Amino acid sequence: MKTPYHIPALALLLLTSAQAGEASYSHFRFTPVGLRGGDNADSVQLAEFEFRFLGQALDMTTATVTNPDGDNPGNEGVDNVKDGDLGSKWLDFNKGALVFEFPEVVTIDQYRLGTAGDAEDRDPVTWTLEGSNDGDTWTLIDERTNYPVPYHRETYSANIHVPPFTNLELYFFRAADAVLINGASTNLSWEVLNATTLTIDPTPGAVAGSGSFNVTPAANSDTTYTLTAVQGEEEATQSVTIRTVAGGSASARYVRFTPVKLRDTSTANSIQICDFDFFLGTTRLTVASATAIDPDPSEWEGPENLLDNDPSTKWLDYSKNGLVFDFGAATTFDGYRFTTGNDYTDRDPVRWTLEGSPDGNTWTLIENMTAYDFPTPINRKQPLQTIPLPGTSLQPLMPLAITASAFDFVNSRVSLTFRSRENDNYRVTSSAELTDWSTQMLGGISGADGADTTTVEFNFIAEDKLFFRVEEE
Repeated sequence: MKTPYHIPALALLLLTSAQAGEASYSHFRFTPVGLRGGDNADSVQLAEFEFRFLGQALDMTTATVTNPDGDNPGNEGVDNVKDGDLGSKWLDFNKGALVFEFPEVVTIDQYRLGTAGDAEDRDPVTWTLEGSNDGDTWTLIDERTNYPVPYHRETYSANIHVPPFTNLELYFFRAADAVLINGASTNLSWEVLNATTLTIDPTPGAVAGSGSFNVTPAANSDTTYTLTAVQGEEEATQSVTIRTVAGGSASARYVRFTPVKLRDTSTANSIQICDFDFFLGTTRLTVASATAIDPDPSEWEGPENLLDNDPSTKWLDYSKNGLVFDFGAATTFDGYRFTTGNDYTDRDPVRWTLEGSPDGNTWTLIENMTAYDFPTPINRKQPLQTIPLPGTSLQPLMPLAITASAFDFVNSRVSLTFRSRENDNYRVTSSAELTDWSTQMLGGISGADGADTTTVEFNFIAEDKLFFRVEEE
């Protein structure tokens, strides 16, 4: 029997369910109380404001929106918060309230905000939401203090539930940046409802239901922070991994980008990216061309779109292969970033390598991104952080491979040992003809703690020939 090597991978998706409160009114008033920049912010601004019920957005076009005593410059009036376009915004130098009037009573159980395209200090982070049926007498629906509104521009917040709310709900746990130069800090932010205890390990320990905390991970490491929320016998956890690197630069004419893992390889029919940029310091470098490797492109969505600095266009390739960038001459860079596609989060690359070459024939490894906790997938058409090159922190390639096997044909048992990473998940599938790999022999395998290999045993039905494959989940 043969043991072929394969690399597809699946991302982990956390699903939660909860029962929110409801509020039924014809008028709603959103009043900013505190801005991210405090008194230094000259105005308040939002790109969008959306009310929701039973998982669906209300038709905001039916609502009349006013900003009493507001001071709105140019084309940045209140109607922009209901036009469905994150590229437009409402801005008020008087930092006043938004009042929404629907033609009849509507029921909401959630709402969300959309950040504007600039000046994050203008984001409302503390506010009240009130309801009324006559526009005169108001009842408090919800209030938030230091809510972790996304730092990313032109991005929706998480869906914010209307109280009362009794079930344990882990909304999100994320890091502002996932790759840091040694000694640098980043911000962890989270929101959890109705946890009796809430901790983040290894630091800061016990925390409140929502907030943020700056962390400085150890140098040259992948540090995993785990949030654990408990209510009675119910527990929910979520983790983020932050990588620290020495930093450095690379010089090459050609750079090859090879995706190793998509957010969900099992469902993604393609890979997609809007833009791909290289930097030297803060200077965005010019790339002469981008060429897909063994492409199967979508019409009008070729690799040239990666270089146009326009997030409304994208590269999409059904082959899910990589790219070669040509600077036109040897060029030095020390960082890079890409911009997420406009739809289907399962197409996002989440693990990859970069290689450099002077001639397009001889390649040297520059980057091996084996740990990158992507910002929340609702951030569509958003540039990621500028990722510093690892320099001397570069991790060598460790291909997923079966290193040993043993078969007990009397008892129809097989033992496989394969290269693995701690905390990653794997599965074993089989095929009689190297075509249909739908038969799962074993799933949910966790990489062995503190070891580079994992060994598993399972039963099999003997056939004339049978192939086994290990892949990341």
